[in-house]
Parts: sequence; C-alpha cells; structure tokens
Amino acid sequence: MELQLTSLDRLCASSLPGVLQVEYLPLPWVSSFNPIRNSANILANDVVVVAQDPPVDWLSVPLLINTRTWEERSERDLQGIYYAQQVSGVTPKLRPSVTGLFSKMEKIRYLLRLTDRAGQKWVLGDPDHAFSFQATASLQQDNQYRISFSGRTNTRAAGFVPA
Repeated sequence: MELQLTSLDRLCASSLPGVLQVEYLPLPWVSSFNPIRNSANILANDVVVVAQDPPVDWLSVPLLINTRTWEERSERDLQGIYYAQQVSGVTPKLRPSVTGLFSKMEKIRYLLRLTDRAGQKWVLGDPDHAFSFQATASLQQDNQYRISFSGRTNTRAAGFVPA
C-alpha cells in the first residue's frame, strides 16, 4: 500500500483559536449514526435523532467565552492509537436546578458537536466511543461550574457540513 501524504502548509491556514459553540446529544437520543468520512475527513451522513413527541435535538451548553476549550491528543497503548478528547469550559452562577440536571447528566454518555471560531463544524465520538460528563462547582470563583465532556475515541474528530 502506497502512503499518500501532502504538505501541511497546503491544508492549514491561520484562524482564530477557540471554540464558539458546544452542543451535546445524549446517546439514548441517537437513532442512527454512520460515521463514514470522505477524503477531506467530512462526515458523509449526519447523526439521526430519534423521533419522539416532543421532538428532541442537540442541546447547547452556555459556556463563558474565554473558557471554552477542546483538546484532542493522540496516545498509544498495547492495542494501538487512540485519541483522548476533552471539551470543557465554565458555566456561570451556581443554582440548585442546574446541580440537579448535572446529577442526571453524569449518568449517561454523549456525542458532541462543536463549532470553532473559524466556523468549522466538528462531530466528536460515535455510539461506541461516547463521552462522559463531569461538573465541579466552585464558590471561590464567582459561583460557577467547570464542566467537561471527556472520552477516548478510535478516530480523530470529523468535520461536518450542516444539512
């Protein structure tokens, strides 16, 4: 098999750093997801959400602008390469209702959808490699929560073009 590579300077251009939007989809809401990618690493199919009444869709996370981060790190173990991924940020104002929701969220797994500051859309995870949710409350820093979604995937994040 011939290895096909191209120079990174042909593919990478300068862009604004950071994450603009974070969305999450509880795994029980996924009807189907076929993670086939084209040669540009763009998903060929969108994630299909279950039909229910009332309708469900991706949920958005209100994170403070300068706290939104996404890290995708390649690692190797005895079974090969995997990608440790984490999306995190700070959501303001401690509230009992939010704490109750976080308790529920910690019990299920998620797919993630991000928009970076350059406008590129990304999908992270698949039903076999979904993300877990964690939250830490702090009264020391403006009564806020630091939240994160983390997981190990067998592929890097894929781009997508909204339908």
